[in-house]
Amino acid sequence: MQRLWRSVDEVDGRSKYDWAALQKIYGDLQTQNPKMTKNELILELQGTFENRRKKAPSRSTIQNKIKTWS
Repeated sequence: MQRLWRSVDEVDGRSKYDWAALQKIYGDLQTQNPKMTKNELILELQGTFENRRKKAPSRSTIQNKIKTWS
């Protein structure tokens, strides 16, 4: 039954993650912690997103998306 209806966390199409929310969280973390490396920011982003939602995307998926945000 779950395969027929998309979950609440899905935004559009087959996307499982709210990329707009992830981008906003990433931007906020960047301004709050300017000395953190990208890897540390990604770890913080995953932790923050998991606190709000069930599961965060993998590091490589986030890294690929960050390239398109800049």
